[in-house]
Amino acid sequence: MKVLGLLLLVFSANLMAMPELYNDSSVDEICETDSAKIINIQEQIFHVLCSAQDLLKISQSDESLKGNYILGSDIDLSELIEKSGEFKIGDGTYQSKAERSFSGIFDGNAHTISNFKYVSPGEYYVGLFGHTRSAVIRNLRLDNTQVQSKAYTGSLIGKAIETTVENVVSTNVWVRGHRVQGGLIGSSQFDVYLDEDDIRERMSQGTEHAIKSVFVSGFVKGDSLSTGGVSGYNHYPISDAGALVRLEGSETSSGYIVGYNFEAELSDTAYFPLDFDYIYGGKVPSQERSFADWFFGIGDRYFSCGNDKYDLKSKCLGPKNTIFEVEDIKAILEVYPVDLNSEPSFY
Repeated sequence: MKVLGLLLLVFSANLMAMPELYNDSSVDEICETDSAKIINIQEQIFHVLCSAQDLLKISQSDESLKGNYILGSDIDLSELIEKSGEFKIGDGTYQSKAERSFSGIFDGNAHTISNFKYVSPGEYYVGLFGHTRSAVIRNLRLDNTQVQSKAYTGSLIGKAIETTVENVVSTNVWVRGHRVQGGLIGSSQFDVYLDEDDIRERMSQGTEHAIKSVFVSGFVKGDSLSTGGVSGYNHYPISDAGALVRLEGSETSSGYIVGYNFEAELSDTAYFPLDFDYIYGGKVPSQERSFADWFFGIGDRYFSCGNDKYDLKSKCLGPKNTIFEVEDIKAILEVYPVDLNSEPSFY
């Protein structure tokens, strides 16, 4: 097993490290042979994905949506989408549709899924994974993701219920939604049928579900409520999260880390507006720059998480949450360059 060394950036402010993506070369070897694409990992059966067609098959049945999967190679989705049309893994309940959530484990094995595209402004639950429940997604990089929907939109997951996301990098995202949209996840939450007291009770008991060691870069735009660089709406603890995004959203519920955060703790997070004049001019963004997340929360429960002016007043934040240093941003861009010339028509 090897560590993908380029990802081990530690920032000068000692806030967080970039996600560490681990590659198991024995999985990659399966894709290079004609053997059955199945491997046993810690007494769990994983299906090895070697192609775009393999990825597409996850959604073919209710049973396949419950399986465990691991990537054995990088996957470029551009050709498949051009020939066969857009697709997503899992879907939620709306307009009389039954929920078909992904509920297994998806291990990226330090590989990259690139050029995922799903543009449907009237649809709900859009991301590579449209809807997840009791799932784990880890050890993955996405690049050049373009997604748009009416509600619950993210490059990785549209709506994540009882789901853990760990060691994930999503670069060059283009995310647009009408409401509840995030650079990585549209909504990360407990079951939708819980009321606020039930949610607080779940939080007080501790939860195994979390967003940890993630990084997002790109562009996130929300036409109304809940726009976040990492998650649009959130119930889970978030730690070691970084966002380098250009964010546009409502004045009351937008933040570079989270748009609406329901009293969950954030720790060791860092963010910076994606503005090259600032980055290479060495300036710190000011309130006059009209970024949406300079505005603080709504009411006494929900908070916009991810701005240097108001974070210290926010109940949702734990220790060591701040903006990146400019030199840290330059180091990130050397590893993960941002393409400003590929703006999609829907954005």
